[in-house]
Amino acid sequence: NNTFYKFGGSGNNARQFLGYGENLGGNNAVININNNLFYDRWSTSHFPHALIVLFEPDSEQTVTLNILNNFFYPDTVVAAKDGSENLPVVNSSIVPNRKDLFMFMPEFSEMGKVFQDEDLLTIAFTSPLYTAGTNGTFVGAEQCYVEEIAMLEDFPYETGKLSTKSTFELPLWMTGEGFGYTYKSADFSTRESFATALGTTADAGGANGIRIAKAVDNEIPTGANITMYMAECDSIYMTCWGTGGRGMMITNDVTSDTIHAGNNSYTLVEVAAKLGINQPVHVKLSPTGKTRDSYSTGDTYINELKIFKAEPNSVKTPQLRNAVFSSGGVLYVQAVEETTIEVFNILGIRLNTSRAQEGLNVIEGLNIGQMYLIRVGNDVVKLKL
Repeated sequence: NNTFYKFGGSGNNARQFLGYGENLGGNNAVININNNLFYDRWSTSHFPHALIVLFEPDSEQTVTLNILNNFFYPDTVVAAKDGSENLPVVNSSIVPNRKDLFMFMPEFSEMGKVFQDEDLLTIAFTSPLYTAGTNGTFVGAEQCYVEEIAMLEDFPYETGKLSTKSTFELPLWMTGEGFGYTYKSADFSTRESFATALGTTADAGGANGIRIAKAVDNEIPTGANITMYMAECDSIYMTCWGTGGRGMMITNDVTSDTIHAGNNSYTLVEVAAKLGINQPVHVKLSPTGKTRDSYSTGDTYINELKIFKAEPNSVKTPQLRNAVFSSGGVLYVQAVEETTIEVFNILGIRLNTSRAQEGLNVIEGLNIGQMYLIRVGNDVVKLKL
């Protein structure tokens, strides 16, 4: 159950895949090389790591060698140079039990490709490889198998990001085709010193943002708000703050989803919502206190706002219940309920496991610029930090 990806091929002479010269003191032996996935070769111009070279058994010694249910792609990926059999056994006295798997076989011919995402070496649970091993087990490393992946970082455009250090400009999505907005008790030309929240000061010129007054009429979400009219809205991400406990609630007129996050005074609030709406929708941003059922007692400042739409003509993927995003080298998970968060690198190695609480969860210590696979409950997301 190993995944060998672009394994070997640069040797200047014949190379062994497995070599063992000791005869185990004359004891009988069973050697299993089963359920492995061999995919591609680093080089096809030199010798691969292909040969199996074992000790010669004594006359009374029994050696059983099983080479079963290994998937080879291309068909001769670990054949000896100029040979046709994968993992050839050099010892003439040892005849292996062999069953090889190839893409051309009927049970795999509809698969199309081995990896759902080759960068991450991921294979969907629905792949026939998941049950192609001995006794119906999986072929390759278990960590390779995931649910169908929804791609979050590859949206065709990202709009409405408000600068915190330069002159404020109305985001294009607020005036573009299919978009519009209304507001109640909001100011789009405010310049404030965001101080502790954003690391800027009044002496440095402060920072820009949209100001929404306190929750007028003590009504949430119909009081002070910004309501955006959009042709569609797959996801939304925003940050805000205030000089007291503040929060932000996101609602819409298509689904009953209500997303909320809050934080303490002078502390940035980050809110992310995976709405998955591909029809005209009104999305409303309503300020609250720190908790969703409390009222803001003063102004709330929005300093970053991003709207995403789904990639055109993309393959339909399951809607994510949990929002996953990164900012400043930190991974954030907006979980709809308590669940488990697992982080894998592109080799399928689990780097982090934690228990998510309902609301915003923070995972630090990951490498910026690296690609990760994040599993949140049943949701799986590919994300570059």
